[in-house]
Amino acid sequence: MTKKIFDLNIRVKSKDIVKEIYKITYNKNFDKDRGLRDQLRRSAVSIPSNIAEWYYRSSKNEFRRFLKISKGSCWELISQMIITDELWYLEYSLENIINELNHLAAMIGKLITSLK
Repeated sequence: MTKKIFDLNIRVKSKDIVKEIYKITYNKNFDKDRGLRDQLRRSAVSIPSNIAEWYYRSSKNEFRRFLKISKGSCWELISQMIITDELWYLEYSLENIINELNHLAAMIGKLITSLK
């Protein structure tokens, strides 16, 4: 797989996760906890935003830094989704979004490694 295709897959997957988080947080259960809803959305949006920012940087060190931030946002979002599930805010299985976030974090990790 070429670097450009790999990059594109990461960006597409990260945007798909943002859409999924927005769908999840339109749930009426989040009306009573707008702080958590907003934090989930910020964490999700942070992933493709940092990927976009690194994409236009000139040095590999900057690329890695922004990718690490994106990967950290994946883990932050996983933690927040677990909390959301424990508060009974989710109307469907947590497993799918966790699997998607784990897969995205692994993809980002591979790209970070390829930049060394």
